[in-house]
This record gives sequence, C-alpha cells and structure tokens, in this order.
Amino acid sequence: MLWSSENQRICLCIVLCCVTRAAAVIHISGYEGKRVTIDCPYDAGFESHEKYLCRSKCQQDTDTLIKSTEAAKGRYSTADNTQKRIFTVTISHLSFKDAGKYWCGVTKFGPDTYPSEISLKVEKEWCCVKTNMMSGIVGSPVTLSCPYPPQHRDNRKFLCKGDHRDNCTDLVTGGSRLTLQDDVSSSSFLVMVTKLEESDAGTYWCGSDSKWSAGNYTKIELSLEWCCVKTEKMSGTVGHSFVLSCPYPPQHRNNEKFLCKGEHRDNCTDVLLNQSRF
Repeated sequence: MLWSSENQRICLCIVLCCVTRAAAVIHISGYEGKRVTIDCPYDAGFESHEKYLCRSKCQQDTDTLIKSTEAAKGRYSTADNTQKRIFTVTISHLSFKDAGKYWCGVTKFGPDTYPSEISLKVEKEWCCVKTNMMSGIVGSPVTLSCPYPPQHRDNRKFLCKGDHRDNCTDLVTGGSRLTLQDDVSSSSFLVMVTKLEESDAGTYWCGSDSKWSAGNYTKIELSLEWCCVKTEKMSGTVGHSFVLSCPYPPQHRNNEKFLCKGEHRDNCTDVLLNQSRF
C-alpha cells in the first residue's frame, strides 16, 4: 500500500508527539499541609527555553500549573538552575487532591518535550510520634537517647536537627562535639553533646529508618537554661582595687544587674546600693 506525502507527514507528526512524551517517572512523597519540591532535569540546549509543570494530559492551557517565567503563582513557586539544568517547582500546603501524575514540560519549536513524569504521593503527617521533652544547661553536656526496633540493629543511625524531619541537618556525619554510642543490647543509641551552646536548643529527629516509618524514629524537643551557680575562688590584696567579672545570657543585656554579699543568694545584701567603692 502506498502512502501519500500528506499521510506520511501526519504519521511523522504522531511519532514525534509520542517520542517527546517518553520520560522517566520520578516518584515523590509529601505530607498533608506541608510542602514538596519537584526537580525537573532537562537536556543541554534548553537553558533559555520556557519550562512548566502541568497535570492531566497537558493539552489545555488550564492544565499548566506554573511556568518558569512566573516566580510564584498561588501555592506554586519556581526556580531554574541553568547551570545544573534543573527546573524546580515547590508546592506548598499539600492536600490529598494534589496526589497524582504531573509532567515537566519544556517549550520548543514544534511539539514540546516532556523530560520527566512525576508521580506525587501525599501522606498523612505524623505530628507527635515519640516526642521527648528534654532540657539542658548552657556549657554543660547532655545525652540524647534514641530507641530503635531490634531488627534495625545493623541500620545506619541518624540524628538531625530542624523543624521538620524532611528538612533537617544531619549531625552524625559531622560535629566534633557529638559522640554516638550504639547500645545493641537495649536497642537504642546515645548521642552525647559536650558543652551545650544556646544555638543547640530546638527540634531533633533520630532513628534508624531513612523511610521515616511510624515508630522507627524519635522527636526530641531540647530547651536550654543558663545556670548561674558558678563558684569562682578569687583573691585580692588589702588596700588595692579588685575586679569581679559577672557573665550573663545575651538576652539579659538590658536587664538590671546586681551584686550582693551573703551566705545564700536569698539572703544577701546588695552592695551596689549606696556604696562609693563599687
């Protein structure tokens, strides 16, 4: 059977459309109420081309959620790293309706190309799985305890800090003030932090399962206090001047300072009042 030139052009167009749709599937998970970031890599030569994220069949303008020419649009925001050739879309305030198939598109002459197919899964957020409240004293050590399932004995253990477990900084791989000790017999590992600093206060996550399965990680809320019971022995010479140094927390910069003398802080005499020698 002979094909006319017009039929050949139609066939070629259909083939091209199918080829440009061939894409690798990227699986991404997010949590209800949180945000998720979708990275869309593209080929060299398309750095200056317009990119976009779309849903459904991407055949209508209404299917396009946001373009690279738009910094933000509703719950969507974009960034285009032309050096790494990655177009990024962030979706905030996720809902279960956001789950499904997406396409990363690149505008070009002829049919657009779709380098990536995105499969987004939205899960229910766990807010309070094993939350431990701990407190420490600035300048003193503290030990964080992280239990794990016995079957995770050989898994890599982790400790990270951040407001959310999906966006926290790994502390086990670095940090000279941290020491990790794995107690296999009790199915838990201990993290010793030496000489606490004010910046150490906050939310920590520890566990043994990188998939964040329920019950396999612990959330730790660490608060810090200043301890003012610091005994310092000093000596002076009669008839000579003497200097006392009294450190205080940075947040107390504008507070009234005091110095009193006595056997106990609850029963001492303020020496700064009506004293010309101080």
